[in-house]
Amino acid sequence: MSEGSNGEYESLVDPQLSNNFNYDQNVTAGYVSYTLTASAFTLKTGGRYEYTNINAHYEGQPDINIPSYGVLVPSLNVSRKLKNGNLIKASYNRRIQRPSLRDLNPNIQGSNHC
Repeated sequence: MSEGSNGEYESLVDPQLSNNFNYDQNVTAGYVSYTLTASAFTLKTGGRYEYTNINAHYEGQPDINIPSYGVLVPSLNVSRKLKNGNLIKASYNRRIQRPSLRDLNPNIQGSNHC
């Protein structure tokens, strides 16, 4: 806002812009795994493929160009059964980092530049 010649404040933000932000994220995933057991050891390998499609736009504006993407994530699990009946396991997998709500800022930046 800035002070006009008549002492009233005027908005510096374009009234055509909207703070209504539409965000739609669709994730499709497929999984595959194989388990091999030999004596006291078990090996399980696998993978997960995820395809993400994002549509985003401010109300009344064209879509924001966010490219779709695919990610292949491997996994590995090894376990050993001990003589006392206990089981010891080690595993590896990866988490996919996606934007959270705090990463998305749909608010118009209307700073006061006097």
